[in-house]
Amino acid sequence: MKRWALYPPFHALAGPLMIATHMARQSGECAALGSSYANAKVEAGNCDANIPSTRGSTLTASSTSLPTMGMQIELGTAVRVKKGEDMHSVRREVIGGERVLLVMVADGHGGNVASMYCRDRLFDLFIETAGGDASSSSLQEAGRDAFRRAHAEVRAIRGCTAGCTLTLCAVNEHRGELTCCNAGDTLAYIFSSEQPDAPELVSEDHRLDHCESECARLKALGGRLGKAVGQDGLPGGPKRVFPGGLAVARGIGDADCADFVSCEPAVTTRTLPKHFVILVATDGLWDGPTLEQVTKIALKTRQPEAFAKKLLKLSVKLRGLFDDMTCVVIQRTPPSSGSSTVGIWGPVFDSWQTFRSESSSNNSVRTTYREEVHDRFRSASLPASASPVHGHQRPRSTSLPPIGSYSLAEFLNICPEDTPPCLDSATDQQSKGKRSTKLLIRPFTALT
Repeated sequence: MKRWALYPPFHALAGPLMIATHMARQSGECAALGSSYANAKVEAGNCDANIPSTRGSTLTASSTSLPTMGMQIELGTAVRVKKGEDMHSVRREVIGGERVLLVMVADGHGGNVASMYCRDRLFDLFIETAGGDASSSSLQEAGRDAFRRAHAEVRAIRGCTAGCTLTLCAVNEHRGELTCCNAGDTLAYIFSSEQPDAPELVSEDHRLDHCESECARLKALGGRLGKAVGQDGLPGGPKRVFPGGLAVARGIGDADCADFVSCEPAVTTRTLPKHFVILVATDGLWDGPTLEQVTKIALKTRQPEAFAKKLLKLSVKLRGLFDDMTCVVIQRTPPSSGSSTVGIWGPVFDSWQTFRSESSSNNSVRTTYREEVHDRFRSASLPASASPVHGHQRPRSTSLPPIGSYSLAEFLNICPEDTPPCLDSATDQQSKGKRSTKLLIRPFTALT
């Protein structure tokens, strides 16, 4: 049976906004899940359970913008396909009169039946259990119950031994809270405006190589830990639990594994800052770049979609494409009154900027400061040698237009997209054209 990847764009429906990216196949009945998954034509929602990959990877990305509560939520996704076992979905629901944005990312193994089932059923199970209560305690219990029910339903599928790791993020837009539930190694990080260069892990990593407490739990229940034997007859690879040979201690499905592999999710709730970026990605991404590299890309990237694409490209460059990769980025910013290009770190950098002093010998010292840009704007105490940059032309004159002719947003957005900084010192002739000092100000349009 021929298979391929179909990634539809975001669709705004007449009901709750649902955004889904997943696999598709040709028409016909799904052998694993029955006639309810049959379709008359190839379209989003079809099933490709247990169909081996026959094509190379394709990087697909998409994004959308959701206005909410005087703020703006932007979504970006990127996917690389190797086995066709990753699934993800996003849906906006009203629970008890409060808007809740739901994001689900599943990393399948042993086929994609489990991950696809979670994609199609998890949100319904979650909303049903929440029962019209969007409080953090209610959403936490709804997440636990949804994971347990999905686990039982996947295991009940005849002949299905597939499993998946699973992460569910529920963003309560009314209360400004994030509830995260996860089982496995599909991780979620939040970048906050308070500490943009120090992302917080809001999920738990249940890989046996990284979690001694889970190893102890499995041993107490009778599991045997070890490494798989390779073709050379020597053990290698990650630590696994037997029977079953899983490298994670928690997940959904896996009917051929003992019951000590738990579906119980790690659950946490965080109060969200005014500006935030949430990154949810499967282990295909995290096995490549380090967290420091991810943060560096985040600080340089303007849009969620571009952020997700750059992460996947870097992971492939560092490690190659050995697994599916799925990355979902959720960004909350103030509404933009001008250009639709809102920097992913624009709102963050309105209170966190970098000043770099470069000598002619290329030695640099980096320090951080807060509110300096705003203070300079309000007091009009710009360096005498500084001049704003209009379009792609850098005027030679050091004179400034009247400071009152700019709003703060306009002043910080006068740079073109690819020509930071907004302010440059006069050229140091003795350093052969190299700038002796420069003030790095990333252009952005979303300001309060």
